[in-house]
Amino acid sequence: MMMKQLPIWNPSVCMEKARLSMTMYVSAGIPDLIHFKAAILLPKFKAFCEYELDAVNHVAEKYTELLKDLVKTPVIPDGYLSSWAQYTIQLENRETRDGLQAFLKEKEIPTMIYYPKPMHKQEAFADLTVYQECPVTEMLCQTVLSLPMHPYMEEKDIIFVVENIKEYFAK
Repeated sequence: MMMKQLPIWNPSVCMEKARLSMTMYVSAGIPDLIHFKAAILLPKFKAFCEYELDAVNHVAEKYTELLKDLVKTPVIPDGYLSSWAQYTIQLENRETRDGLQAFLKEKEIPTMIYYPKPMHKQEAFADLTVYQECPVTEMLCQTVLSLPMHPYMEEKDIIFVVENIKEYFAK
């Protein structure tokens, strides 16, 4: 019986694939290693249900309280919670968004633009025969910015991010 040769694991290739997968969607299929990911995430899910869901919603509430008069903030209807994969604010235009992102980077505050290219323009959907204009999606890809967000954020860290956003708009 012939043994199948397994590919050699290359950390730099895996990191590059992970980096690219954060913003570019090249396949609409099931991701590799889905079962492995599930085994790792099951204990995480327990922590999420027992503690992290409430904590991350507290972080979002604090951000919203401090930013609502400055930028457009996410809205969660009363009586609902969000799992808050990101806390994304909307700015007036791309120039303001990019300027704020650069300013926060100088202050060592990480931010992210998760969809620099709209989903309907991603390679994974290039073969679609019907094209639908999506002007709101395209506008949002130019104006949104995700702020640091996790259930273990301390209030002083939230305030630090907000104070720097306020400083940017004050200049």
